[in-house]
Amino acid sequence: MIVSHSNQKSWQKCEMKFYFDVKLNLRPKEWPAPVAKGIFGHKLMEAIFENYFEHEDYDLAVKAGEAKLLELLGTSPNAQDLENAKTFRQCV
Repeated sequence: MIVSHSNQKSWQKCEMKFYFDVKLNLRPKEWPAPVAKGIFGHKLMEAIFENYFEHEDYDLAVKAGEAKLLELLGTSPNAQDLENAKTFRQCV
């Protein structure tokens, strides 16, 4: 079995965390706000860059990001999602 450096650190820090995270692949139901914002932003940037590299059109890429934004927000966005969306729109 190959063990990554981060898995080794996780094991050394807390064996139960390693077990839940690596062996059972469990994740928290709700992430802390900074982590949730980072995950949200990375998903949006992934949508933008995938589209940009495929078509090399910035405006089309931003529209793809906005479409992904609506997909991520779903039908009932919470306050944190709306704040993340506001931040995204200011960046592009």
